[in-house]
Amino acid sequence: MCLAIFQPQGLLIPKEHFHTGWDNNHDGAGLLYHNGKHLESFKVLRDFKEFLDAYEEANAKAQSGVITHFRRASVGTIDLDNCHPFVYSNLGFVHNGTIYNQWYKGDKSDTFWFGENIMSKLSLKVLRNKAVAELLSTYIGKSKLIIMDQQGATRIVNPEMGEVNKGIWYSNGEYRMLRNRLNLDYGYCVVCDRRLFGRMEQYKTICNDCYDDDRD
Repeated sequence: MCLAIFQPQGLLIPKEHFHTGWDNNHDGAGLLYHNGKHLESFKVLRDFKEFLDAYEEANAKAQSGVITHFRRASVGTIDLDNCHPFVYSNLGFVHNGTIYNQWYKGDKSDTFWFGENIMSKLSLKVLRNKAVAELLSTYIGKSKLIIMDQQGATRIVNPEMGEVNKGIWYSNGEYRMLRNRLNLDYGYCVVCDRRLFGRMEQYKTICNDCYDDDRD
């Protein structure tokens, strides 16, 4: 499914939304923003604390809002190459959904190839053309895109398919509740700040991932 978020300048995403988005979509997370000179991006696979630290830095530097993405893999391997955002010389973007019109192969995702074959060749100026925007919306179907160009201008494709909460746009409701409601909340890891849940973590103060890393 994935979760994409656009936070306009001056707003902040509640930390609890990050916890829930990460737990529902745990195959990598990323950030995209404009620092006043050019686009900056960040990707991480496992370390929730590193993600939170990067988000704080993004908020301090961003000049036109912050784009956030949590990935749940449906096509392609789970690695940083397939994590969003995808950034090119003209723009960067994140995607929520599956682009069935997009040909893909090997271990790369549909979004990776969509970026290579289409988005890398467009500009936000072109996308402001109503006809082009309609064609792109039709091509991606029920998917949603958040695009930011090298000047910091942002466009959401299929915004009506998401929802707005206190001025922040979310591509779906997976920031509000855990997908698996049997995953009871037992607090947060003292190392990475990830939510603790499930029987394996019920009586711990550290998550299983950090426990395994410490043993290594």
